[in-house]
Amino acid sequence: MFRFFKAKPKPLAPVRPEIDLKRFSCAGIELGAVVPDDAFFVRDVGPEGIYANAGSGIELGVVNGMLDSIFITLASFDGHLLVGENELGFGRNVTEAQVEKLFGEPFHRCVDEEGEVIRFYEYRAGGIELQFEFPPNCGLEFISICRDGVLSCEEHRRSYGVTRAWPPADH
Repeated sequence: MFRFFKAKPKPLAPVRPEIDLKRFSCAGIELGAVVPDDAFFVRDVGPEGIYANAGSGIELGVVNGMLDSIFITLASFDGHLLVGENELGFGRNVTEAQVEKLFGEPFHRCVDEEGEVIRFYEYRAGGIELQFEFPPNCGLEFISICRDGVLSCEEHRRSYGVTRAWPPADH
């Protein structure tokens, strides 16, 4: 039989990425790093876009060929959450106190009128933002890590009631 292509396409492996909340990385790719051609999500995103796999509970943002953001929905996340070498048993039952025990006091804690809590942690002089979101009457639901996050914008800091100096000292 005549073949146009010599290689058969490889089936895609299930995506169960490691997200490191200390290194700010997904699958070993740190925020701000160029996404390599063999990254599991590059085929779907290219140099600019959002990889959103609802089944895996992650969204990855790529800007100018670099990893820019990681968003985790814990209800459907089937990967591995790490802090350095340590795997976290984080799930939807995690409390604010448990987050604080691991990450310390946040740069800012916001509670909206409905009771949703967002804990903002700022690193690298505000260049990296780690957020933990707790909807009203719930445990931890969402984790996001992004470059130049929400609080990097002066207008957003005002709307969230941030009174601390910007940029923050490294956490």
